[in-house]
Amino acid sequence: MIEYKDIKNLEDLDKAHKQLQQKLKKKEKRISKDVVGVKDSFTPVNLFAAGLRKASPEVPLDLYLLNFVRKLKRRIRTL
Repeated sequence: MIEYKDIKNLEDLDKAHKQLQQKLKKKEKRISKDVVGVKDSFTPVNLFAAGLRKASPEVPLDLYLLNFVRKLKRRIRTL
């Protein structure tokens, strides 16, 4: 990396500018990837499941709900 105090001419300035642009592009890709990951984790189903787990740490309501949904699906399929 070029030290900004070492920039003496236009060529050095262009090199520093290109390096800075490359660093910014890498950061932009990393941040957008992180944002997509966060966005994917905050789906309604995940939020609902997290709320169930927090609301009932001793009683596994999420498992009861999952079993209920499975039974409901089986019943719908037999109709």
